[in-house]
Amino acid sequence: MGRRINEKNAKKHKVNICGEWIKYVRTGHYDKYHPKISQDTLIARLQTRGLMMKRSSLSRIETGCRALTDLEVVYFAEALRVPVTFLYEGTNKQMPKTEDLSSMVAERDEKELE
Repeated sequence: MGRRINEKNAKKHKVNICGEWIKYVRTGHYDKYHPKISQDTLIARLQTRGLMMKRSSLSRIETGCRALTDLEVVYFAEALRVPVTFLYEGTNKQMPKTEDLSSMVAERDEKELE
């Protein structure tokens, strides 16, 4: 699957940006309508959607040590009942929103056509 990173070096060498937001939602910080759930509950939700995963894999995802496929991100968003874009953007104000990236690409394309 993805590149494996030792947990001690996870902060320095993260291989995903969604893991911290998956944990953020799972631990009940998203909003009052998304209560805290255990890793086992999240794994059960993923399994009902067809994604088989061990608890150790979920832990590695949440710490940034395991990469995710785009399809896995969709499964996580469905299981956590949040938009896929939140798992990429979260509440990080430094990271551009999807709409901003789209407009940046459009502006770049217009300049290239000139």
